Amino acid sequence: MKKLRLALAVAVVAFFAVLTPSPAQAYPGVTIEVSERTVVGGDNIRIRATVDPDVNCQWSLTFMGVTKTGSGSSITRFFETPEVDDVEYEDAVATCVYDDTDPALSTMGGGGGVGSLGATTSIATVTQTATGVGTQTLLPEDDDDDDGDDDGDDDGDDGNGGSGDNGGLLPNTGGERLAWLIIGGMLVLVGGGVVVASRRRDA
Repeated sequence: MKKLRLALAVAVVAFFAVLTPSPAQAYPGVTIEVSERTVVGGDNIRIRATVDPDVNCQWSLTFMGVTKTGSGSSITRFFETPEVDDVEYEDAVATCVYDDTDPALSTMGGGGGVGSLGATTSIATVTQTATGVGTQTLLPEDDDDDDGDDDGDDDGDDGNGGSGDNGGLLPNTGGERLAWLIIGGMLVLVGGGVVVASRRRDA
C-alpha cells in the first residue's frame, strides 16, 4: 500500500513538472546586436542597437562614459567622439531590460484531492536583461604617413619632369637650331649666287 501511494505521488509531481514551463521558455535566446561603425575622431557617431526576437525593451546605450536611454525594439543615438592621434577602438554597450511572461499553472479551489484538477492558468512576469557590445573605430583626422607618401610621389614626378621636359616646355633634342638656321640661309644664298653666275656665263 505504501509503494502504491509513493508511486501515485511521484506521478502527480511529474505531471505538474511537465505542464509547468520555466521562465526562460517564453523568450528563448534573446540577443542584442549593436552596430559597428568607423568615423574620424571629432565627428559624431550613430550607434544603433536591436533586439531579436522583437520585445519591448527599456534601453540603456553607453559609449565612452555617456549613457542614453530609450524604449522599444531598437534604439538609435548619436554620440560625440574625441579627436585621436592614432586609430582607437571603443566599445558601445547596449542593455535591454524587458518583461518575460511565464505561463505557470496554479491550483485554485476545487475541493483538493488527487482526482480533482481545479487548475487555471495565471501569468507570471519575470524581468530579464540582455546585453550586446559593438566595437566602434575612431580614426585620426589626417593620416600623415599617407599624405607624406602622396606628396613624395608628386615631388618625384615633378623632379623627373623638371629634368626631362625643361619645366613643361618641349624637349630640346634638335641641337642648336639658330646656328643651323643661319648655315642653311647662307647655303641658300651661295647656291642662288652660283645659279645666277652660271646663267650669266651662258648668256
